[in-house]
Amino acid sequence: MIVAFHALAVVVETPLLAWSERVAVRWFCGGALLLVGAASFLAAVATGPVLLGVALALYGPASGCAVASAEGELVERRPEERERTLSRLGIAAGLGDLAVPGLLWLVALLGAGWRTAFAIAGALSLLLAARVLGARSLDHRPLGAAALEEADEGDASGGEVAPPTMREALRTALGAPSLLAWSLAASLTNLLDEVLVAFAAIHLAALGASDGLRSLAIGAWVVGALGTLAIFERLADRVDARRALLASSCTSAAAL
Repeated sequence: MIVAFHALAVVVETPLLAWSERVAVRWFCGGALLLVGAASFLAAVATGPVLLGVALALYGPASGCAVASAEGELVERRPEERERTLSRLGIAAGLGDLAVPGLLWLVALLGAGWRTAFAIAGALSLLLAARVLGARSLDHRPLGAAALEEADEGDASGGEVAPPTMREALRTALGAPSLLAWSLAASLTNLLDEVLVAFAAIHLAALGASDGLRSLAIGAWVVGALGTLAIFERLADRVDARRALLASSCTSAAAL
């Protein structure tokens, strides 16, 4: 299931996000959220593992595009407060993560199953999509699109400067060791997200833990993150971001 979630995203998410620079944020993010809702409903009615895999494969890049475009919009609007903005984004994401075990516990309490949880998630995604699509303040292209416009118009000497192709951008990225190191580090954080939750839930189930106990354990993981993010958000102006990142990375490694 985790592979299905990431497989298509690895191929299509990067070119989609590159193309998003030419589309209004409202339409790109809202459209991605519509696809998230549709994929959730498809998963809810899946009759077997193949259809469920297709639903998750669609959900992966859709959710990635929705989140990335929203994060980019918020960070670019206040570039002088990047750390504080990212902390608040983390808190919002943590509240969403905290709602998941609560939702699963609730549907189990009502005698329903994972299909009901997917249907509820799909309905919430469609409501959020409607909210984003109706937000006139997002009816513009990302701030980073200005660079593409300048490239299209050419430089001051009158020569034409074309925006880089995907192959050229990839060649540039592969030639920057520090960028590769950051990308690898960012990718490894996935081990602290879906992978950690999935294997923790499986391990607890093997130990005989009830649905409520498993939800409580995963909820504790989220609550710990929320508490730390709330503290960092208050201290963002007085804390060196790299030292905080290094300290949290070492702590995470020790916890694992």
